[in-house]
Amino acid sequence: MAKIEHGEGFLVSVDTENKTLRIQKIGTVISLGETPEECELPYSLEWEDQRFFDLVGKSVEYVLSNGSVASLKLISAK
Repeated sequence: MAKIEHGEGFLVSVDTENKTLRIQKIGTVISLGETPEECELPYSLEWEDQRFFDLVGKSVEYVLSNGSVASLKLISAK
């Protein structure tokens, strides 16, 4: 069975050369002099519906399957 991971954050950037998405995690508490916690997620360039660049700067939910592919969707306003 594939391992599935979920999370939320702000999409900071897309690196097409290294096939990674940089996510700033939501809920990180920032003190003076500290930077927000970020992570890089791998993604597949072969997917048909890729609009990663349209999501830069927006709140997104990500899903990782086997740690090899990231899928993103906008977080709905609550």
